Amino acid sequence: MYSHLSLLLTLKHYAALSEEEFTSPTNPGPFTPPEKGTEAQIRAACEFWKEAHYMFHLFQDVQRAFIAQVIAAMESPYLAACGTQTQAVMGTVFLSYYNIYRQHTVT
Repeated sequence: MYSHLSLLLTLKHYAALSEEEFTSPTNPGPFTPPEKGTEAQIRAACEFWKEAHYMFHLFQDVQRAFIAQVIAAMESPYLAACGTQTQAVMGTVFLSYYNIYRQHTVT
């Protein structure tokens, strides 16, 4: 329910909101129907895959939007001095910092 707040909160603060620990969604890959599955089993597997695929892309998009907001909040003279290549690197650095920060704030 609060999964996207995990982008902003430490794990300790997130745990105060939700009893369920948040894990970043992983790419489910291409859909592969179960072998020898009935029509109902294949349909259920397909629905499960669609939900996993949607959540993965939604999380990626929210993460990108969050990074874009942080970069947009920086004053334009600093960004102009950086150039477009450096802006992309800054987004990557910010994402790496976020991942490291989350790992070290586990309580």
